Amino acid sequence: MIRRSGLVIGVTVIATTFFVTGCSFVFHKRSPKDVRKIGELESEVSRLNRELDQLASIKRDLDRRLKSEIEKGEIGLEVGDRGITITSLAEVYFDSGKAKIRPEAEGILKKISGAIKELSGGRKVSVEGHTDNQPIKYSGWKSNQELSEARAGSVANFLTKQEISSSLISSSGYADTRPVASNDTKEGRQKNRRVEIIILSKETKRPKQSYTWGSKDTVK
Repeated sequence: MIRRSGLVIGVTVIATTFFVTGCSFVFHKRSPKDVRKIGELESEVSRLNRELDQLASIKRDLDRRLKSEIEKGEIGLEVGDRGITITSLAEVYFDSGKAKIRPEAEGILKKISGAIKELSGGRKVSVEGHTDNQPIKYSGWKSNQELSEARAGSVANFLTKQEISSSLISSSGYADTRPVASNDTKEGRQKNRRVEIIILSKETKRPKQSYTWGSKDTVK
């Protein structure tokens, strides 16, 4: 199920605008500018709805292809503001404190890369590394920032070797700045040590303008 993401909010906002503009016809004769703006809003709603439908379809296919890994807890899937996020705990791909992909993790990443190639429709992919807030002591990295960047880079590099165009893939590390759980518990820290592979939506931003209907016909 798609949660109420920025994409959904964008559609809702525009749909509400439709309702208001439709009602305005009762009180005001529509100018050519009104008609043009309605056409632009209709096009925006149609584009957003198509993207939502496509993301939902990709998510269903990913659920089916990665069913075994999802059931084992190796992968989590979610549709959100930015697109489809494929999340794995860092320990699925890496040994503690390391950024080299474990041989036994390559099969998982090959399945993910194969699904992305076939299903993503040329969407860009962002690989993002995250850590907990515990200072690094023995691994040799200068900081959690370095480790998160190195892990994201390793996964991104692996995906490009599976014939996903490097022009579609970017990687970033965020250390402990984007936690999904409390770092006060062992379980929470484990959830925060993760790698996210995000199939980015083509429509992630809200409309730049909203048309205000009335006697002044101003665009805000």
